[in-house]
Formats: sequence, C-alpha cells, structure tokens
Amino acid sequence: MENQSPTLTILKKVDEFFLISEIFASRKMAAMLALGFSAGLPIMLVYTTLSAWLREVGVSRTAIGFFIWVSFAYSLKFLWAPLTDRVRIPILADKIGNRLAWTFVAIIGVVISMVAMGFQDPSQNLQNVAICAIFIAFFSATLDICVDAWRVDAGEDKEQATLAAVYQLGYRFGMILAISGVLWVAQTTSWNIAYWCVAAIALVGASTPFWASRTPEPEAKPFKDIKWSRFAIIIPIIAVVLIFKKYADIGDLFYLILTVLALPFVFAAGLLIWGKTALSGSAIYEMPIVGDFADIVRRYGWLTLLILLIVMTYRISDYTMGVMAMPLYIDLGYDKGTIGQVKGLFGVVMLMVGAFAGGWSAVKFGLPRTLIVGAFLTIVTNLAFAWLAQIEAPLTHYLLVTIGADNLAAGFAGTAIIAFMSLLTNKDFTATQYALFSSLVAFSGKSLAGFSGALADMIDYQNFFIVTAMFGLPPLIAVIVSWQINLLERGKAKKAGQGSI
Repeated sequence: MENQSPTLTILKKVDEFFLISEIFASRKMAAMLALGFSAGLPIMLVYTTLSAWLREVGVSRTAIGFFIWVSFAYSLKFLWAPLTDRVRIPILADKIGNRLAWTFVAIIGVVISMVAMGFQDPSQNLQNVAICAIFIAFFSATLDICVDAWRVDAGEDKEQATLAAVYQLGYRFGMILAISGVLWVAQTTSWNIAYWCVAAIALVGASTPFWASRTPEPEAKPFKDIKWSRFAIIIPIIAVVLIFKKYADIGDLFYLILTVLALPFVFAAGLLIWGKTALSGSAIYEMPIVGDFADIVRRYGWLTLLILLIVMTYRISDYTMGVMAMPLYIDLGYDKGTIGQVKGLFGVVMLMVGAFAGGWSAVKFGLPRTLIVGAFLTIVTNLAFAWLAQIEAPLTHYLLVTIGADNLAAGFAGTAIIAFMSLLTNKDFTATQYALFSSLVAFSGKSLAGFSGALADMIDYQNFFIVTAMFGLPPLIAVIVSWQINLLERGKAKKAGQGSI
C-alpha cells in the first residue's frame, strides 16, 4: 500500500471527523445535517445574542436575567409534544407526511418570529421584544420535537449513532452562525438587519422537509379522541405567569420559584413515607409522569433525594452565570465582532472538545469520578469570570482563556450529567424518565438563573461570579457522596415492581 501524502491524510481525517462522505452519500444524512442546523439556529437568538443586544441599549442586568425564562419552552416541550403525533397538518401532511409537515410549520413559525423581532427596539418597548422571544423559543422547541422524532423514525438501529452525530454537527454549525454571524452582522450594520439575515437563512432551511425522507407515522387521532387532560398543566402555568406579572414583585416571585423547585423533593418524600402500599400496585406506574417518578423512588428509596439534588443542582452554576456572561463582555468594552469570533467559533469548538473529553473520561476512569471532575471544573471556570471582571483592558487573549475554559468545562460536565441521567433510567420507562430528568435539570437551572441579573446588580460582576462558583459546591459534595456509596449500582439491577423502599 502506497504511503499517502500529508495533504491527503489531513483531508481524510477532516472527512472522518465531519462525516462529509457519510453526509453527501445519503439524502437522509444530508437532510439530518440541514435539520440539525435549523434546530441549532434559534436557541442562541433568545439567549446569548439577545443578552448582548439588550445590554448594548442599556437594559438593566435584572431585566436581562429574567429573559432566561423565555427558554422554559425547551424544558416544557414534552407538554405539547403529543400534538405533533396526534394532530395532522391539513393538505401538507398528505404531501410530505405529518412529521415533516409539522417540521415545516415550526420553521416558518421561527422565521416569522425572527422577522418580527427585527422590527423591535428594546430601548423603547421591551415587552414586545419579550413576546417575540417567547414565540421564537416556542417554535424552536417545537422544531426540536419534530427533528428528534424524524431522526428516530428515519434511521434503522445501526444508523442512529451516525444520525445523532450528523445532527449534533449541524446543530453546532447553527449555533456558530447564531453567535458569530449575528454579532458580526450587528457590528457592521444593525441588530435589526442581523435578525432578518438569520430569518432569511432559516427560510432556506424550510425547504428541507420537501426533500427529506418521509417516515412511517402513527395514525393521527381526531380532536375528540385526544386526551386534552394531559395538557391541563399548561393552565396553572399560564395563570401563575399572569398573576405574578400583574401583582408580584421580585421577592414574591423568588419564593414562588423556590416552592416549585422544592416540589419534586416533597413528592419523593411523600411517596417514601406512604411506603410499599402506595408503590406495590401497577396502576401508579401507568400514570403519566407520576408513574415514571414512582419507579425511580421505588428503585432507589431515600437515595432518590440525593439523585434529585444532583440532577437539579449540577448545572445551576453554569445556568446562573451564563446569562450575565454576555453583558459582562459588553460592559468591559469588547466589540461584538470579537465576542462573536471567540464565543461563537472558538467557544463552540471548545464545547465539542469538552464533550468528547467527558465521554473519554467516563470510559477511562468511570462516571462517578467524571462527575466529580465536571463539578470541580465548573467551580474553577466560574472563578475565571470573576478574574476577567476585574481586568479593565479588553484584550482578546483574556477572552480566549475565559471562554475557552468555560466551554471546555461545560462540555465535559454536560456529557457527565447526560450519562448519569441515562444510567438512572429504567429501560421500561427510558424515554419518559430521561425526559423527566432533563426537564428537571433545565427547569431548576433556568428558574434561579432568572434572578442572576438582580444578583449582579446588587453585588457587582466580580462578586457575582464568585457566588455562582459557590453554587457548584452542593453538587460537588453530592456527587462525592454518590461515589462513596456506589449510588449507580444500587438501582441498576432493580426493575419496576421488584425494588423496595
């Protein structure tokens, strides 16, 4: 076999890493890349880049912090996900299939919401900006539902890993454009034009459902057959938002969020006190959400409280400090172009490196040790932001060090907690239990992150990042305890109906 030239060797490595041959050899893979790109594009527009826009026009850090609650749509998407299976899109569903029809509708919803955002001026009407952000997040979360379902339906078992890799690749490209591209266009033109440009790119992505592979789908039920009670939880959520929007101040809302965060612990403790009688019958396991939760309690007993502590606090430090990172860069004097290049391109690459490093560590050293390292890195990299906050000169290499370290730690810790939640699930309830865990992670983190701006206004940036670093101590202690008591092995062999409390 002849030796390949260095150039060909490099090209082969690039091809293997970015799956270029795999993607362009299959319409299915190409569609997965395009759909992943479309799904990854909107999320940063209601999170990172929106924070930069708001801070630049003088919106207070307190108000910016509350905008994180817009992303609750991604945590609560399981509430309306069944609609995409049960309700058919008229006309379009017959042409391209109901799954892809919903995908098209979701993309168009994102595009319209982006265009509407481009007409807003946050310095004049912050409420309209919030409404547009809510619609972007809602349609983006719906798009996530559709793309995830299409990926599972479209691929055979042996293709799922490759499809997932291609999806992640497209998703990261979308994130890079939403950060680097938007900030660069905003720097050279305006924020309004930046959002319109992204909307135009997203509109191109709307063509994907028309050439992607149509998948087998469940028969849609008529409206009268849908169990709308499954969506009844939306009603109290809307009611709480409206009530507190009208009557409550920040203190009241803070106590409400703490109460909501305490509910899983109270519910778990209640099931444990109720005991074997409550968990012995099969009826409880057939109940949506409650049954999945009950199975976890039955298998792990009182250790469920430790599991909840880990799941609900492991990423709180990252979530809380993340909202204020972009306002910090703006206030330190970094221009949008530099932020976009460092955070968008370099930052996403470091995030991917961290994710792969977390996976390698879990295989090499075991998941418990990897969880401990991830929790420790989160604390250290939060302190790096405290260091950055006290440096007055806006030098790019300071930004590279801080963002690079933070994204590396975030990718590492993200892989660790995903693996942890995956191992906790009972394979009889895999999809719903994992969705429950992931929703708890996001909901708890984003609930408290909404107050990050108020905290930053009270104690300044440097002290704020020191405090958020300290938020990482409870999960660090919790994962050390879980390692010492061999938590993962305790519920591994137990199935629903076999465990004991």
